[in-house]
Amino acid sequence: MEAPSILITGASSGFGLLTARLALSRGLKVAATARRPEAIPLKSAGGFLKLRLDVTERAAMDGAVEKAIAAFGALDAVVNNAGVANFGAAEEVSEEELRLEFETNFFGATALTKTVLPHLRVPVGQDAQAWCGARFREDEEAFVHRLARHYRWTGTR
Repeated sequence: MEAPSILITGASSGFGLLTARLALSRGLKVAATARRPEAIPLKSAGGFLKLRLDVTERAAMDGAVEKAIAAFGALDAVVNNAGVANFGAAEEVSEEELRLEFETNFFGATALTKTVLPHLRVPVGQDAQAWCGARFREDEEAFVHRLARHYRWTGTR
């Protein structure tokens, strides 16, 4: 059986980097993405690919997904880890900062999920063990639950 492949956003540090390391240690093929892929402190090798992806740039999503599929033959899972956080009193955080946070954390994660879904479909009855993860906040949780209900019987992994 061929090793599953996974695309991870925000893989230059934190949970994204830890997830990439764990997946590699378990023999998975990993497409690690970041706005600056040179900042990902892992060496490119067979089964590991560094890709540039800013989840606020919709056009870049198609390219990153296509490169991962071209390298690995398929894409079995996505971890939507990329995110930004604003700290401070509500009146001190600018509207621009809040918009970037939502664009990255919510719209970026949902857009990438929608981009990847067609590639995760398998014939009904075939074993499907892949999943799509997201940084869960209330709105994202609702989106993912809607996806789960909608795609449950369509053969989407």
